Amino acid sequence: MDIAEILSSFQGNSPASEKDIADAEVAIGFPLPSDYQQFLLNMDGGEGFVGSGSYLILWRLSELAGFNTEYESASYCPGFLLIGSNGGGEAFGIDRTDGKICYFQVPFVGMDRSLIDVLSITFEGFLVALGTSL
Repeated sequence: MDIAEILSSFQGNSPASEKDIADAEVAIGFPLPSDYQQFLLNMDGGEGFVGSGSYLILWRLSELAGFNTEYESASYCPGFLLIGSNGGGEAFGIDRTDGKICYFQVPFVGMDRSLIDVLSITFEGFLVALGTSL
């Protein structure tokens, strides 16, 4: 499935700048994966249906540190960075704990490493997985 097709109903925000990315990386304390950065340079988060599958809310770069603090992701799942949600009970994020990046979903309530569902090792694969899930 083509990414443009998957995102056809997704309302993206204005693109982020490289400075926005650098500022966010300082705020969260580590570099963002390059494929996620490429997406952010096209749209700084957004909201809408993805393909024929899931609803996706991706937070703006300026919101990442604050939302991760509010959801206490570092306490429940060290090494996780939450990047959005489905608008309901599931969070979406990036796991970087073992030096390998993966994109996942996890319940907000009872957030725990044992409950993650790895969707992909790439951001594009993450979008495809969400766009084809029912």
